[in-house]
Amino acid sequence: MTFLVRIDTVNLRNVFDDCEDLSTTRGGGLAVLNVAQTVQKRLAERQIQAELITGGASQGLLLITAKHANDAESAVRDVLKNDPVLKYVTVLAAAESEDPKLFSQQHSRLKTRIRWEQMQGPSLVYPELAGNHVCEIDKLRPTNGSQSSYTQNRKKFGRSQKTDLLRGLVKSDLIPGFDVVSDLNELACGTEEYGNLKDKIAVLRFDGNGFGALFRECKKREDLGTLSDAIQKQQTDFFRNLLAREADKHQWTTRWCTRDGKKLRIEIFVFGGDEVLFAVPAYLGWEALLAFYDDAGKGKLPGESGASSPISYAGSIVFCHYNAPIHTIRRLASDLVDQAKLDRTGNRAPGNLAHYQVLESFDHLGEPVEDYLRKRYAFVKGQNTRLSVENIRLLHDHMEDIRWTIAKRKLYQLVQERMIAGPPSLSGDALARAVEGLMENKRSANKPVRDKIIDFHNQIGSDAAFLHLLDLWDYINPDTFGDEARGAAK
Repeated sequence: MTFLVRIDTVNLRNVFDDCEDLSTTRGGGLAVLNVAQTVQKRLAERQIQAELITGGASQGLLLITAKHANDAESAVRDVLKNDPVLKYVTVLAAAESEDPKLFSQQHSRLKTRIRWEQMQGPSLVYPELAGNHVCEIDKLRPTNGSQSSYTQNRKKFGRSQKTDLLRGLVKSDLIPGFDVVSDLNELACGTEEYGNLKDKIAVLRFDGNGFGALFRECKKREDLGTLSDAIQKQQTDFFRNLLAREADKHQWTTRWCTRDGKKLRIEIFVFGGDEVLFAVPAYLGWEALLAFYDDAGKGKLPGESGASSPISYAGSIVFCHYNAPIHTIRRLASDLVDQAKLDRTGNRAPGNLAHYQVLESFDHLGEPVEDYLRKRYAFVKGQNTRLSVENIRLLHDHMEDIRWTIAKRKLYQLVQERMIAGPPSLSGDALARAVEGLMENKRSANKPVRDKIIDFHNQIGSDAAFLHLLDLWDYINPDTFGDEARGAAK
């Protein structure tokens, strides 16, 4: 008989959120990213027929041939018990005899069973009782040596898989002896030519809008597979396009690689489902944000009865120092995405909207994101805190001219004045005079820049536009300081 088997990795904080070592967390993330594909491969090695319907982002759906549903579930658990990483991870499986006419109902029942089992079971896999030492990396699990088996296996897997992942996303002729950075220090170091962005990174997170509803609408397993494949293809194509934006090989190597030109500066944490999470040097962050939305805007997701819908994501970008605690930054990025998904009334906001946060002299907001944003934007009643694709593109296209035309100290003074004055925001002639007052020299050539700033203010809809300009001054199309900075660094 053929059984529909749902696989879910749960309690993910114990997979890639229990330590700060990047290779270890990467190994956990990559192991669960394609858990369904791993199960299918291991079952095939045991001569058990298994067809992959969907896979990616720590879950999957398979068709497994077995005598009973319990046998299908047991086969999945058995292959997982022998995987060096996944045997330490909470992976749940639920099976039901396939009925193509009732696919939607069956899939819902399988997900419900898994959630029920998750609530009844422990929140982590009990560690091996090995020795009386504590793992030097996760500071928790017992070990005879310096690292627990789980941590050691994750770290080994993370190091071996990082290159394979990027190898499929980058043209092989771009980097002889292809390699990627080992940690966030290596990702960010050697960036002195970017001034204030030296040693800083950008962590970007995107969460699909309405993806869950689209999956629930799938009435056939073929529709589910088509939708899952479309999402994974869009995200894979994004990374391929992002890493091939430079036509000139030397320029590509200079911007995307370490000083020696041998290692790629990117760290991909999660992709393949409704979530994408990755890190790049701060000087590439804004460019990557815009590239993601540009790429997503070109695609469509298949829907019910052949209909299609545009791909839409809520996003966030956090700029911080490379030694900021990465799990704290990832949680901040996640919380910012949640805020980007909501409108002022707490309902779901449509379209591609993104939040950002610049962490200059601190690594933690010290309070919930919604409270921080409400206080910071109190002078506009907590509104206009997000940026649309239109806002992002305007800043990307004109920020260099804006920096050359207006004085940052005057912009800072204006922001302080508007924060004290509060609503209503400037408009009309008062807005034009305020923008003109930001300019060092009154020249006719300044008029296009003045008009763009006013356009940006009108798009945002309030004086929050001036705060956005000030916060992102160094981060959008950042200035470089040429060979002098490179020479000094050497």
